[in-house]
Amino acid sequence: AERGSEETPSDEELPAKAYTLASTASGATASTTGTLRSNSVSSISTEMAETGVEVAQTGSWRQDLREVLLSGWPNSVTMVSEFLPGFAMLSFLGSDTNHLAGAGMGFMYQNVTGMSLIIGFGAGAQPLISQAHGAKNWQRCGELLQRQLLIHMAVVLAIGA
Repeated sequence: AERGSEETPSDEELPAKAYTLASTASGATASTTGTLRSNSVSSISTEMAETGVEVAQTGSWRQDLREVLLSGWPNSVTMVSEFLPGFAMLSFLGSDTNHLAGAGMGFMYQNVTGMSLIIGFGAGAQPLISQAHGAKNWQRCGELLQRQLLIHMAVVLAIGA
């Protein structure tokens, strides 16, 4: 059949067609008789493009690694800087087991009550601020940020008191 004579799939057929095409991307598919037939990736990509399904292009592993490192380094620095004060404090305690046990209990109390509550309240504000930012509603972003800072201050004061 000629390319122009083929019928374009409807919107309801596209997800099923995309799933079928994506599942064949491994290079072999089972036909109705149960035998395996080989598919080339280029023919799958062409068929996906013809049906209106976007074909994701992948880069080299070096490019992917670079993207991960560039997007992940701020979080890594934050995590390391959160644990450095605790290590410094433990180094000043020396080898007294009672002091080390007390410091361990303090760390546990801080992680369970303080950090989990602050991270939890912060996670609740992220989608709201992201939605306001996507709508370019800068005033709403500022209001949400100020409210979040007040909530964090209240939690810190309640735990510290």
